[in-house]
This record gives sequence, structure tokens and C-alpha cells, in this order.
Amino acid sequence: MADLKPLIRYRKFALEEQQRFLARLYQEVERLMQRKDSMLGQVKREKNLTGEETDPQMIVAFLGYVERMQAQIALIDGEIRRVEARIEVAIDEMRDAFAELKKVEITNQRRLAERKAMLQKKEDALFAEIAEQNYLRRLREEREEE
Repeated sequence: MADLKPLIRYRKFALEEQQRFLARLYQEVERLMQRKDSMLGQVKREKNLTGEETDPQMIVAFLGYVERMQAQIALIDGEIRRVEARIEVAIDEMRDAFAELKKVEITNQRRLAERKAMLQKKEDALFAEIAEQNYLRRLREEREEE
């Protein structure tokens, strides 16, 4: 039976790498959400500044600004959806990696239990043999004394 400890260490390392990758993806979504919130806040502030404005050029400029910001926000939303799709794939891969790790760990535990049982059986047989030899030796000693 091959030693499974190196394989277990490798699988744990691979799982940890996937967890780190997933964490980076979540951080990326958070960064994009903060950027989007910042842009929405800027639009709101600009709207408050131009809310009372009656100059048509300012209104047209503001509308152009809002359109550009909406386009940028739409791009960010698309990027968020793309990263979230990658997150779903990464979660599935991490689940698979975890399942593989557990399979190897369970196999290793079973092998260790079998080996322990085999060693216990050998030890029991050895003690039984020693007890039998002691019994036979005592019998011989008793016969010799008679």
C-alpha cells in the first residue's frame, strides 16, 4: 500500500490555492461594486448641483455626463456578472477538490485502520503463543518436580 500522506498534502494545498483564488474573485467583485457605488454617488452629487440649473447648455452637458456614467456603470455591471460567473465555476471546482481530498483521507483512514487491525491480530497471536509456551513450560516443570 502506497503512503497517501503526500497526496493528502498535495490535495490540501490545491484546495487552499482554490480558496485563495476564490477570495481574490470576491475581492474583485467588491472592488467593482465600490467603484459602481462611487460613480452613482458622483452622479447623484452632480444632479444635486445642477438640479436648480436653468441654463440649457448645463442641462445638455449634465445629460451627456449621465449617459457616459450609465455606459460606464453598464460596463462595470457586465464585469461583475463575468466575475460572478467565474466565482460559480471556482466554487464548483473547489467542491470537487474538497470531495477528492475527502476520498483520499477516507481511503487513508481505512488503510490505517486495516493496518492497525492486522498489527493487533499479529500481536494477539504473539501473546497467545507466549502464553501457550509459558503454560507448556510450567507443565514440564511440574512434571519434572513430580
